[in-house]
This record gives sequence, structure tokens and C-alpha cells, in this order.
Amino acid sequence: MAAVDALVKVELTGPARDHGAVCLDGTPGAFYWAPATDVALATTWVIFFQGGGWCYNEEDCAERSKGDLGSSRDWGPNMTQVDYASGIFGGDPDLNPDFAGANHVYLKYCDGNSFSGNRSNVVNNTGTPLYFRGARIVDGLLDTLADNATFGLVDATDVLLSGCSAGGLATILHADHVGARLATLAPNLRRYKAAPCSGFFLDHANAEGISVFREQMQSIFELSNASAGLDESCLAAHSSAEAWRCNMAPYAYAHVESPIMILNSALDAFQLICILAAERAEEGSEGEGNCSASPSFPPGCACYECDIEQLCDAAAFDRFRDYETDFMQAISEVDTYSKSGNSAFIHSCNLHCASSREMFNSIKIANVTMQGAVSEWWNEKEDIEPRKYLPCIWEGPGKKNCNPTCPPPDRTGPHPFLVATVV
Repeated sequence: MAAVDALVKVELTGPARDHGAVCLDGTPGAFYWAPATDVALATTWVIFFQGGGWCYNEEDCAERSKGDLGSSRDWGPNMTQVDYASGIFGGDPDLNPDFAGANHVYLKYCDGNSFSGNRSNVVNNTGTPLYFRGARIVDGLLDTLADNATFGLVDATDVLLSGCSAGGLATILHADHVGARLATLAPNLRRYKAAPCSGFFLDHANAEGISVFREQMQSIFELSNASAGLDESCLAAHSSAEAWRCNMAPYAYAHVESPIMILNSALDAFQLICILAAERAEEGSEGEGNCSASPSFPPGCACYECDIEQLCDAAAFDRFRDYETDFMQAISEVDTYSKSGNSAFIHSCNLHCASSREMFNSIKIANVTMQGAVSEWWNEKEDIEPRKYLPCIWEGPGKKNCNPTCPPPDRTGPHPFLVATVV
């Protein structure tokens, strides 16, 4: 069986584009696709949502629309299987035996809100027209895969939905919608599951007690009209004033009916810098320049996948331990977590998107790798309940991570918004 090493770009044109499946700048949404390479997995599919953070206001989204996370203008005809697109989406059968030989679909991210916006009118108060149509991109993808005989989604028997970071959040937000559509589009479907990677972002205040991340997510929820693009059961459970909660992982997770396995760090590298150590951005600013700005951490401590053991003091580690505790409380108190058939692999490594990188095969809990835990859950026997793999707690400054399989810190490691290479 040959390894998958390149995926081909497919634009969402025709009916999908007519329906509005476009990026922030109005260019067509697109995905990258590779057919199954293993005859035994010819009807198995992995659909993966790309990540890349969010934009939070019109100025921010206007700037985003000029680059690859807001426009398909410069996306090349092929995508290579770089590190970010390895792990659970990887094409090497030795490292990813359950999914490497399956049909691969990588949905490019260009709407600014985890494929959740659904706004009919064009926003243009900054001189840059903005289209918030992420939910339509998801439907356009499924329609294209099912309507075109080249792809053969109509013959699918097994589908894994996954994604990393903002794509991991999208996996939680849209798990049931995608599952319901697949049940209609693929009549032979017998197994559908969702495995979000680093997508369980807490609704958590920063170190000074300010709910910066919540404010940001509320803002993009309103701007993108996500109330028309999110899970209906979640929206029905909240008043219109609190519908924004359905754009956030803890509240959306509570309504997921599809089998789901959370793959996350309890001290996620992005959440450390952009939730716990975030500060409010200045009025009219662009991007996430408020990450790592908290005065509550020593200089250099609130950093991405770096040596926090050496750069942070005891007070910082008190906050880290509290965050880990809050993470486990937030997820375990939701009924979805304990529902039969659901699982979790929650580690303590200060990483982001580890399960869609090479650490998928190296980080262990109870001597089981993430890959092994996912395989166990994906192939669960009816009489065996999937196990949950839970984190240990960081001990403090000057001490190694309590999990010896966590990789050493790398100051030059990938940025959380690293994207797959398109050429």
C-alpha cells in the first residue's frame, strides 16, 4: 500500500458557489483530496478541518481576507503531507494504520469562524467586502463529494471527522450536522465518529479575571451571523442573548450526539498564551496581538511550546495547575464526556495540535500512544467501553513535565497557525 504524499485541490464551484460557499474575500471555498490507496479502506473517509484561529472584528477580518486564511486566491493545485497534516490525517500506513489508506479530504479554512458563519449580506464598513459563509462551505463540500462520481462519498461506509485548533472546534460544532447529512448522502454508512484535535477551548478568564477570549468569540459570533450556522439543539437550549455559547466548545460539546473522542492537552499551548495570558486588544487593532500580553507572567513565560519549566516562576505554575484543573472540570462535568461510546485522550504536554503532528505516535498515557487510543476507540467492540486517558499535573518550575513522553520544548517549533503547504 503506497503512502499518500499529495492531495489535489478541488474548488467549490457551480451550485456550491452559487449557494455562497465562498471565503471571506468572496473567492470560492476549496478542499484538497486524495483517493483511497488501500482497497480495504476504499469506502473509508477522513474529513479534516484546517485550523488557524479566528478574526474578531471587521478590521481584523478585513486583514485576514487578504491572506491564505481568508482567501483561496493563492492556494496551489496540490497540498503536500507536511508535519501539520500528519498524525490522525497522515498518509503513512506505518504511523496511521487505521486511516492512512482511506480517502482523504482536507477542507481549507477561510471564513474566520470555524466554518460557522452564515451571513447572506456582504459586510463592507471598512472598504473591504467580507463574506461570512463558513457553514455553506461545509455543506458545499459534502454536496460536491456526494454529487460527483469521481469522489464516491455516496458509497462511504465509515467516516471520521477531525480537525485541528479552530478546525478542532469546527469538528465539535458541526459533528452532528455533518453526521446527519452523511446519513442522507451515504446510504451505506455504518460508522461515523468525530475526533477533534486541540479544539476544546475553554470559556476561561485570563490571569487577571477578564474574559478576553469569551468577548472575542462573542464578537465573531455576532459579526458572522453564526446563529444561522451552528447546532440547532444547542441554540434551542439557550436564549438569544446567550446563543453565542454555541460557538464555544464546552457548551457545544454538551449537545453532541455523534460518537466523539476529545484529543487535547489540558495545558494547551494556544490556550496558555491566547486565553490565560491574553489581554484585550486595542480598539480597531488587527490580529491576536493581545496573546502573551498578561503582566501576571514573567517576561518570556507566556510563550508558545517553549521551555516554561525554565522561564516561568512558581506563581505561573500555580495558574497552570489551576487551568488544568479547570479544563478537566469543564469537560468531565458535561454528560457527553461520560456517554457510552465516547472517549478522550487528554495529555499534559504544553503543545497544540499534537494529534495531527508526529506526536500522535509518541505521546503516551498509561503506556498507550494517542494513535493506539484512537484505534482502540475507532474499532471498539460492542461489549468493551472505550477507555479515557487523562493527564498528570505539572509539578512546577525547574522540573520536567510529569509525562516523560512529552517532547522537549522547542523555541523554534511551529506556530499554532501553521498550515499545510500548497504548491
